[in-house]
Amino acid sequence: MKKLVPIRLPHGHCHPGCPWCVPEQPNSPRVFPDASAIADRLASKGGLDTEISLVGVDFGALSRVEGTALFDGARAAIRNEWAGGVRLCVSPPYAMRAPRRLWRLSGVKTVEVLAYSTSDSVLRRHGIKWQASRARSAFERMVGGGFRTGAHLLVGAAGSSLKDELAFLEVLAAAGGNFVRLLPYLLLEGREAPQTWEPMSLEQCVPRCAELCDRADELGLEIARVGLQPHVDLLDAPAVISGPDHPSLRTLVEGARWRGRMQVILRRDARIGGHLTLRFHPSDEGFVRGYHGRNIPFLRRRYRLASIELEPNPDLPRGSLESAWQLPGDPQRKAG
Repeated sequence: MKKLVPIRLPHGHCHPGCPWCVPEQPNSPRVFPDASAIADRLASKGGLDTEISLVGVDFGALSRVEGTALFDGARAAIRNEWAGGVRLCVSPPYAMRAPRRLWRLSGVKTVEVLAYSTSDSVLRRHGIKWQASRARSAFERMVGGGFRTGAHLLVGAAGSSLKDELAFLEVLAAAGGNFVRLLPYLLLEGREAPQTWEPMSLEQCVPRCAELCDRADELGLEIARVGLQPHVDLLDAPAVISGPDHPSLRTLVEGARWRGRMQVILRRDARIGGHLTLRFHPSDEGFVRGYHGRNIPFLRRRYRLASIELEPNPDLPRGSLESAWQLPGDPQRKAG
């Protein structure tokens, strides 16, 4: 995976219906990063394995002057080997007319399509003007242009069901997409709630996102993020009025997924008083332990085990889980 250095762009002049723009912002002055600001961010932390991520805002909504200034800074960084490429966010309508050749010459490697939903009903309720069919065409055009392609999916938006969100993943995967961002819908201060929208609780959001992650894995889609990054995806960090807002939502979701996988092993093989060893890639340890390390104590109590030992193993692939048992009175562990 590329290391990302986000260059934060202010919301306020995005496409109609942008979920993260507050109505009071459009007439306020915007301060955009220039070439020197991009250089300052990259000089100390960049490299050829780095992507300059122009995050959040529809690139097609920027003025020609703003877009050119950003590309100038990005090209300078690539020439100095402070970065190996650029990542853009675009709405489906702009993706359909985007100058792909110019983008390639400017170092664009990755495109995130701000599609949000493949349901016309959901888009209309959020004031988004384009037809849902444009999302599929946008995915295909970006993939066909040679860009690594991802998409933003609103989870729990007005009128959206789990079935709608699973269908979104199917469309993205069928178009050859590479990754998805799962963004539970949040009502921000200064915005009006969409008609018929009922905010999800955190308890509803976590299993829903977990099921979407499971399906994305089956389809070969990488989960780039679950939830918004504070102070990155939302530059001015407006207050959240309602919705499943949590700074560690990804850890909650992945912790629930891994707890479910471990419970499959325990339901099949658990012995009261036994000792269980779990092996996994070191990068997955935080997800295995769960939010605030709750998974292992919960499972040990639930299945009345003497101990659960964790053995991170860098030789195992990410996402793998192996188990071994030592039963009471048995000095030899049995492979699980």
